[in-house]
Amino acid sequence: MKQENKHIAMAAAQEKIARLRQGFLRRIPDMLAQAERLLVQLVAEPSEACRKQLHILLHSIHGSAGSFGFSPLANASAEGERLLTEPVIEPSTLHYDELRRIIRWLYTLTQEQLNLEHRISDTDFTLPIAAQRPEEGYVRRASKPIYLCDDDVDQVELLATQLRCFGFTCHVFANTQDFTQAVLSQPPAVVIMDVSFPDNAYGGPLAMSDLKRKVGKPFPVLFLSCHSDFNARINAIKSGCDGYYVKPASITDLVQELHRLTQPSLKKPYQVLMIDDEPAVAEYNAEMLRMAGMEVHVLEKPHYLLHVLNAQPIDLVLMDYHMPEFSGEELTKLIRQIPQHIGLPIAYLSSETNKHAQLGAMSIGAEDFILKQADPEELIRAVSIRAERMRVLRARMSQDSLSGLYNHSTTTHFLKSAIAESNYSGNPFCMVMVDLDRFKSINDTYGHAVGDQVIVGISQLFSHRLRSTDIVGRYGGEEFVIIMPNTSNDKAARVVERLRRDYEQVTFSVNDASFHSTFSAGIAQWQFGDRIETLRERADQALYAAKQNGRNTFCIAE
Repeated sequence: MKQENKHIAMAAAQEKIARLRQGFLRRIPDMLAQAERLLVQLVAEPSEACRKQLHILLHSIHGSAGSFGFSPLANASAEGERLLTEPVIEPSTLHYDELRRIIRWLYTLTQEQLNLEHRISDTDFTLPIAAQRPEEGYVRRASKPIYLCDDDVDQVELLATQLRCFGFTCHVFANTQDFTQAVLSQPPAVVIMDVSFPDNAYGGPLAMSDLKRKVGKPFPVLFLSCHSDFNARINAIKSGCDGYYVKPASITDLVQELHRLTQPSLKKPYQVLMIDDEPAVAEYNAEMLRMAGMEVHVLEKPHYLLHVLNAQPIDLVLMDYHMPEFSGEELTKLIRQIPQHIGLPIAYLSSETNKHAQLGAMSIGAEDFILKQADPEELIRAVSIRAERMRVLRARMSQDSLSGLYNHSTTTHFLKSAIAESNYSGNPFCMVMVDLDRFKSINDTYGHAVGDQVIVGISQLFSHRLRSTDIVGRYGGEEFVIIMPNTSNDKAARVVERLRRDYEQVTFSVNDASFHSTFSAGIAQWQFGDRIETLRERADQALYAAKQNGRNTFCIAE
């Protein structure tokens, strides 16, 4: 059904593209008539304003024709542009006769193209089909369980119990025969397999090789072993392993790998803002990008530019360089005046090929020029590269490097937004302050590297167990903040209690030793009139009370 819907969407897009191309061709005679009038006016009374209007008109035909794939029209209008921008001593020395010839030639080319469009089907013009996102397959696989196979039943049950704390569904098998039967009955999402079994030192890899011959390799396999030697590792690789962990495996490393294999984060579509005074060209290019899976906001009236930028997390602004009311340079300067948009990538989608003009425009804050062209693949690739760069920069600026959670400033920003939203809607939300218990003692006893693993462990617990609408940030050191939208005190308390009970079961291993960690929490529900300082203070006081009550518990602020 999804494939059928995709073909329907493609057909609709092709039809829309054909309409836009034909609509542009039908408008060209009117544009050329306007060009003729401007040329007559320019000959009778030469002026810079008139020359500029004629230049913008020919530039518009040039860019639009290039975008729609009408190369002869684009080339002819580009020649007219060149004549109008050549340095002249006096306006009267402009190449009027040559400009008249070019306009007449544009009429002829337009009529030829219209005749051609009537004769042939436009179905030859194809759009790229967005490749299926690998995440789609992973999402389906995530609903399957994880199979653990190890003859050491106590150890594998302990590992399964800890993985369940992070939200995974686990089934345990003590021998490869039962495990094989289970796989043939219901394939798992991931297999965690011991290498050695009592009847064979490499029983795990042998079982997986045998299974691979029967069913192929439809799922990832992680091996656990007491051995770290060459033979143990190479046998695991030959059997098709996706990871190898020496016992006792770090629970945080395993959880991180399982999360990557089963539920990689769904990448949101790139958000592109397109500004162009030619609606048909803007819609044409927007349709190209939408078919590649991007979300495109088309803006014909730049007066709403700041409103759109403030309302949407735009990854790239793509704007025409020459526009009659506001130039690309002017809009770029306007965007750069706003501190939060200083790093926003801006690229001109233009037919401007003059290198001096391009460099001059980029010197005031734009990143690049992308030539208007009919090749959808090149446009999509150019936009994707620049938007992805913005995503990476944003992530580095907003995330804590160790935990992967939001950093202090980003969490504070979300907290302010939550207060503003509740002030508007009246819907409740809760702020939860979390602090690891006796974290200094962990660092002093086992070292800071182990302390970092504890930070990663609780971060993974919060990331995997909380709703996608909840915001989790590392507020500093061993302190975390959770923002729960549309949540009352009672509901937040139930969630925190489940997290607390599960977290205290997680075992952290250090060489031959192991230990458990706990946390305390303070819950504060937003109240009318709350500012960020008052809400945070109430959550802090509740956290302090939890610590005073013996730690490994939570309190609710009054």
